[in-house]
Amino acid sequence: MTDRAETLSSLVADCYQAGVTVRAFHARAIDPKTGYQPSTHTIGRIAKGELVQMNPRLVAALAAALGAFAGISPERVEAAATRQYITDRVTDDYESAGQPGAYVTSVHRDGTEPVGPRGRDAIARLEREQFGDR
Repeated sequence: MTDRAETLSSLVADCYQAGVTVRAFHARAIDPKTGYQPSTHTIGRIAKGELVQMNPRLVAALAAALGAFAGISPERVEAAATRQYITDRVTDDYESAGQPGAYVTSVHRDGTEPVGPRGRDAIARLEREQFGDR
C-alpha cells in the first residue's frame, strides 16, 4: 500500500532533493513505448505542484526517470499521478491475485471507508470468478 499523501510532485521533488539535476532527470524522462519526452518546463511545473495536462505518455516518461533514479515502480508513479491530478481518494494499490503483474488501484467515494481486508477479499473473489485460480 502506498502513502495516501504521495503525489507525482512529491516523487519528482524528492528526486531533485536527492541530488538529481533537472537535466539528468529530463534525459531519462522518455516514454519507452512512444519515445515521448516532456519538456524541462513541464517537469519543473510538476515538481512545483502546478497543474499540467496529464496523459499516459507523460506519466510513462516520468516513471522511466523515477525508476532509473529512485527505483520507483511505474504502478507507484501512476497511483501518485492519479492521486494528484484526478482524485485524492486513491486508497490502496496492490498486486492482483488473479493476474500476477497486474495492479489494482482502489478509489473510495466521499463518506465511505477506504478498501480494507474485506474489500480486498471481495476483489480477489471476483478475480477468481473472472480468471480462475492462477
